[in-house]
Amino acid sequence: MFQNRFKSVLCQENAYFKELVRYIHLNPVRAGVASDLKELAGHRYCGHRALLGKSPCPWQDTEFVLADFGGSLGASRRRYADFVKVGLNMGRRDDLTGGGIVRSLGGWEAVKATFPSKESRQKSDQRILGDGDFVQSILNQAKENLSGKYLLAAKGIDRKRALKKASALFGVAPAWILTKSRQQPLADARSLYCYWAARKLGISQAELSRELAMTSGGVTHAVNRGRRIATENRYVLDD
Repeated sequence: MFQNRFKSVLCQENAYFKELVRYIHLNPVRAGVASDLKELAGHRYCGHRALLGKSPCPWQDTEFVLADFGGSLGASRRRYADFVKVGLNMGRRDDLTGGGIVRSLGGWEAVKATFPSKESRQKSDQRILGDGDFVQSILNQAKENLSGKYLLAAKGIDRKRALKKASALFGVAPAWILTKSRQQPLADARSLYCYWAARKLGISQAELSRELAMTSGGVTHAVNRGRRIATENRYVLDD
């Protein structure tokens, strides 16, 4: 807790998500706070016990994590537990601490030897966990989102305008979009609003989660779905 200032790391999901989940939840064992997996399952300051179903944790999105292990709830918990057990003796892994990870080249000296020109080196950013192409794509997207966000703000376009436009496109009242109803066209309008708010206006998904009373996984799904709706129908926020 007191080692460094807090940071969140954007993870390249397909390649590193499960590995990162396992590494984080084994932190108490590596630190000697929990002696083994049995003690870890009851450790109150770790999300591992919630994933195992030992203790409820309303704010932790266990469904999103367990969905990556497939099968029924019980089966996914067993697979998760087995996966964590395999990583018990792996120790500290510098390849899971962010920084545009260079995995198989033997560190930065090897990278410099392999890629002598600055242009061809692996990209690095301590906020992002992924390969070079992933890091570069996120940084490029961040620049686009940042400039787009300020352009929209200059036009007076905010989340209220986004909510109003999404509701108008689907012929529903803005207040209805904020409900939990999954009926159409409310679900489509809500997804479009989530996409515009998160990707165009820079509103955090945690904030959207609170506003819409949705899990973080639900907001992520809505944002992705909203992006497809906007693309297929050529809906834009600032026309």
